[in-house]
Amino acid sequence: MIKWVDPENAVVLENMDDINYYKQQGLLDVGMARPMNSDHIVNCSFIDTFQ
Repeated sequence: MIKWVDPENAVVLENMDDINYYKQQGLLDVGMARPMNSDHIVNCSFIDTFQ
């Protein structure tokens, strides 16, 4: 999960380099996705209904 520290600074992130850059600048919080407050691994396809 990626979250902007201050949503007012949010920009479109296009790739991992963008994520790493903004994380190093202290503008992003990057953490593990924790649905229902527990650790899960999603082992299935994600379907984009807009394609």
